[in-house]
Amino acid sequence: MEKLNLKKQKCFNHGEREAVAMCLQCHRHFCRECVTKHDERLLCNNCLSKIIEEKKKKKVNFSFLKLIILYFATFISLILVFFTVYICLNQSIKSQLDLPSQINTVEEDK
Repeated sequence: MEKLNLKKQKCFNHGEREAVAMCLQCHRHFCRECVTKHDERLLCNNCLSKIIEEKKKKKVNFSFLKLIILYFATFISLILVFFTVYICLNQSIKSQLDLPSQINTVEEDK
């Protein structure tokens, strides 16, 4: 493997400056001002911006999925609440309607 001599390399962005590091993503040489440590490796600002954008896109898609699941869960919950209320009211109305007929049958037995 060829040994890299950074003293002979110049910064990709600043041609007059001596390079101190190589971006592990694009393999270009940069001065200290142009590289950033990210996840235990040195990256140039351009490559770091691309990585951050990709993470944002993935995060947005995940957020959209969570939003869909939340709406679906809310919809199902509302259906269950209204169904429960319907059943309770229906039984209540039936019991009120059946009450006079029960009284008549008791009176007829006497």
